[in-house]
Amino acid sequence: MKALPKPGTEYFYWLKEWASKHSDGCTKAMDVHVACCWQHDFCCQMGFDPRFYIDGQRIPITKRGSARLIRQCLIQSSKLHRFSPIAWTFWLALISPFGSGVNKQWWIAKVTK
Repeated sequence: MKALPKPGTEYFYWLKEWASKHSDGCTKAMDVHVACCWQHDFCCQMGFDPRFYIDGQRIPITKRGSARLIRQCLIQSSKLHRFSPIAWTFWLALISPFGSGVNKQWWIAKVTK
């Protein structure tokens, strides 16, 4: 399954609607690839993979899994593809012990929803 929410798809509009109420877009970054950031915010706040959540499947996702998802999304949306410096920079910042997750409580998966 592709990681990029393409404009015009049901998934994109569902994610955009969710983000309008729960997401701040790309924290500390440009809003160039905001749909990728929406996915990551969904993962962080809900604890589930949004690509499956839209179909009613509650598949938990880890912090590393959500970092991988944003990297894949940024790679797919970049003209440089897998050589995208933005994708790898975000990914490294998210998985690094010195990145954005330090001293913050990671989400509590709401598996019972």
